[in-house]
Amino acid sequence: MDTIYLDLHIHTSENPNNLNTNYDIDTLLEKIDKLANQSDFLISLTDHNTINKTIYLEAKQKVKNLLLGTELHVRNYENAKPYHCHIYFNLKEITDTIIDDINQTLDELYPDKVISKDDPNVPSLETIIKAFDSYEIIFLPHGGQSHSTFDKSIPEGVQFDNIIERSIYYSMIQFFYL
Repeated sequence: MDTIYLDLHIHTSENPNNLNTNYDIDTLLEKIDKLANQSDFLISLTDHNTINKTIYLEAKQKVKNLLLGTELHVRNYENAKPYHCHIYFNLKEITDTIIDDINQTLDELYPDKVISKDDPNVPSLETIIKAFDSYEIIFLPHGGQSHSTFDKSIPEGVQFDNIIERSIYYSMIQFFYL
């Protein structure tokens, strides 16, 4: 089995309400080539609650294995803070029309891309799944960081294992191949 470099959590912009359309994809690819020892790699550019169309379309011309995705804020309970969860789209091809369609849905779900931990308008996983029903998707919740992780989105008294099992069941997680 060959080693493959994988990074599915790359931000192109500090402010998702003002996307950096001048993100230097060439420098990113140079750094990945160096880290990956020029082996194959898979990447996804995952800004918060939006897709940087300009940079994805540029990257698609230069990257063999590019997975369309974004990092979403998701709420489990009204009385608990939201968590970060990546959504990835299984597509035959990344096109400007598809990105526009996904961004339109993201604009409806997240009119303001910057979310505060107390924002009551953060959508639930079920709402997000229904919004992207026409796409084959996979969700990967944040883990291993001290902020906005799945375990912090569950209020005291709720059994952690049960909520994870229900979330996995309802999110219809499927693995797919590029």
